[in-house]
Amino acid sequence: MAFPTNFSDGPKTFWNLLDLVSHEIIPEDAVTAIQNSMYANVEELNVYCNGESTFSIRLKFSHEKEDYMISAGDVIDNRDYRWFNGEKLETELFKGYLTFPISTKREINLKNIKCIFKHIVGLFEIQKIELTSDVDFMDVFTFETMKKLSKVILSNHELLPFYAKYMLEDSNINSLKLENIMVKTNGTPTFYTVKPDRVVLKNAPWFSCDSLHKLRCISFELDLDKTSGNIPDLFHLIHFVCSWGEGGLRSLDQMKLVLPVEFFRDNSNYADYIITRMEEDDSIGFVNVKTTDNRKKCTFQGENNRMNKGKLTFGDKTFKDRTFKFRVTEYMP
Repeated sequence: MAFPTNFSDGPKTFWNLLDLVSHEIIPEDAVTAIQNSMYANVEELNVYCNGESTFSIRLKFSHEKEDYMISAGDVIDNRDYRWFNGEKLETELFKGYLTFPISTKREINLKNIKCIFKHIVGLFEIQKIELTSDVDFMDVFTFETMKKLSKVILSNHELLPFYAKYMLEDSNINSLKLENIMVKTNGTPTFYTVKPDRVVLKNAPWFSCDSLHKLRCISFELDLDKTSGNIPDLFHLIHFVCSWGEGGLRSLDQMKLVLPVEFFRDNSNYADYIITRMEEDDSIGFVNVKTTDNRKKCTFQGENNRMNKGKLTFGDKTFKDRTFKFRVTEYMP
């Protein structure tokens, strides 16, 4: 591939700009050309790593309808070479899609997509990043690029405690889903103050149920169905429900809690216990209980001007998916 010697000559396409750097040292003229181009700011960068062969990066620009895609695949006809973060890769550019050769070894595909990611974030100003990965990708993030994360879906790998804490407590992430993610602890589940707007945790034995009392999110789902040794006891759950009903969790609008069958075997009358506890609570204005479709429903009104109306639906002994659903429907003006 022939690289331009005068970077300021004529308009540049995105692919032209991507090709301006052919080695680890970035020429100043190349940086200037990128910064002055209409592609200087990437509105959204999507990274997707899943399975043995799906590795891709999608770039969205506010001034264009079509996205730009870089992905692993078969390089057939228009073979060329491009440099990414000091690595030379065989590529094929066809109809706006850039493909690099897919390898039978997953670690090679991962290495290539990480090189391309570092190359892009080193050249362009990224507004936000969405990451979906079933393999550890966080080691390529700097502190600055981590601040760009807005949506994260991770599964089936180990996450360092620092990253778990950052994502749950200190990040700018709006939507976070961690499924079958393992986080090392000191032997006991870790307490977190959960802050992203929408959070889903599935099979998270490292997450302390004490954290429920400090939720700062709008929507929260905790699925412990396949988790053992980290099950909230009935008193703990009653305390959480009443705390929410009394306005203790101001931002929480919706929650789903899935508990393992062991909880229901040990607490077969859990719905009755929770409803009775709420009826005895002076801070809750009234409680109406009725049974519909094998579910007990409880309607309450807070007295502290933080919550006007709420609904709780509890599964009883015949509620097969063993799921609690809580939803706050209105607030006092």
